[in-house]
Parts: sequence; C-alpha cells; structure tokens
Amino acid sequence: MRQIAHMGVSQRVAGQLWLRRNGGTLHGQELVLLSLLLRSLPTTSSRDVAVYLPHSSPKIPHRLLTFQLVHNVEACVLCGPTPSLDDVREKLVDQHWKAALDQLRASSRIFPRNIPPTLEVDNGILGFILVNTENHRCLATIHPNPLEEKHPLHRMLSVNRRRNVLKTFYKTVVGTYYAPVHSPEKEEFTADTYTSLTHQARESYICGDDYKCYALHQDKYQLFVVYGSHVPTFALRSVTQSTLQALIKDKKLEDKKKAS
Repeated sequence: MRQIAHMGVSQRVAGQLWLRRNGGTLHGQELVLLSLLLRSLPTTSSRDVAVYLPHSSPKIPHRLLTFQLVHNVEACVLCGPTPSLDDVREKLVDQHWKAALDQLRASSRIFPRNIPPTLEVDNGILGFILVNTENHRCLATIHPNPLEEKHPLHRMLSVNRRRNVLKTFYKTVVGTYYAPVHSPEKEEFTADTYTSLTHQARESYICGDDYKCYALHQDKYQLFVVYGSHVPTFALRSVTQSTLQALIKDKKLEDKKKAS
C-alpha cells in the first residue's frame, strides 16, 4: 500500500475535490483538473482511471481510484501501479470510511446549501464565504436559502453570476484590505497591498448594478457575502454581523472544510 499518493473525499455533485494528503501535495491546477474529470464521468460504484498530472508527473501516469461511499460522495485514491482496486477497497477505504458513513449521508443531504437545515440566513443573502484564518478552514455556499427559487428577486442573479461575483469580491478584498491566509504547509511569501495600509481594515463593501457585497473581518473570521441589489445598503453591515454570529455559534461549522 506504500504507493498510494493521496486519499480524500470527492462530492461530485458539488464539483469539488477534497483531498487529505498522504505522502505528497497536489498542485492547485491538478486539483481542478481532477475535479473536472470526476464531474465528466458517469456514476459508478468504483473505477480505475489512468491520469497524467501536469506538475507532479507529466510523463508517467498515475491511477485515480474512486469508490462510491454514499449518494454523491466518493472516496478517491491517487496511486501508482499497485495496489489493486480490490486491495484499496478492502484495506483502506472500508477501514477508514465505514465508521463515517452516517456523517457522510448527513453531509450529502444538506447539499447544495452546505449548511445545517436549522440555520436560517437573511433572505437577501445569495451566497457567502466564511474563512477561519486560525485553523485554515472555510465554508461556502451560493444556495443559502432553501426556498430561493420561489423568490423572484433571487432569480435575477443566476447561480453562475453570484459565484463569479463572490469569487471576484474575495480576490479583490484579500490581499488588498485583508491579510491573505497563507497555508502553513507553504513558506513562500508575497508582498500584498494590505501591508502598505496605515490602518487595519475590518469591513468593506461594494455595490453593483445587480448585486451588493460586504466583507467583515472579526477576530479569526473573515466573512464575504453577496446580496441581491434590492437589499438596502445601510442594512448590509448589521445583516452581515448577525450572519457571522449565527454561523460561528454552530460548532459543527468549525470542523467543515469546503468551498462551493
């Protein structure tokens, strides 16, 4: 079993690949490519696919092994010529994930909202990213309200549009007003604009034609929220603050690692 390079969980419906590293680190581009590959493949109980990694191994193929654990959730293993598919299933996948099946089923049921069903957020919120800068974890969703499809104002901003707005807002604020959260596994440092500021910014917002965004940095948390344009600008601050308090009160969110 020594040739296994990586093991993790992929939730294919969400289009995300979560990896727990074991003996190596994948480049960000490789994670994206593997995610796209998994999304393009038909659903099956298990598979063994040859893959080339453009940074880690561009000339020698690895094997991507996947095993369906519960609906929409797969265990993924990246390895060399050995071990066999059956060996990985019996000696690694069953051993590591059998005890977590109930938790995985619960996680699968809250997709695509990605937050507990008991947690209510303001109807004006179209998506958010919550970052815990201390333990390097995040929670993200662009479906925060379960009945949003029935709300005409929510339909004015498509899912792809709100995703792009949220990503752009995050990239604009982090490194400009907020210190970027560098991975503890990486030593490189980049000169960010925020270091030249004479004060430490805690809040930032922007208003577009069809959306509004608000960012809040409080203690170890950074919260980035995209709102519908109908939400009054003066309400953005208070709603964002109350949303952050509601999110961090749920201790289960401290153990989640995702991004939507």
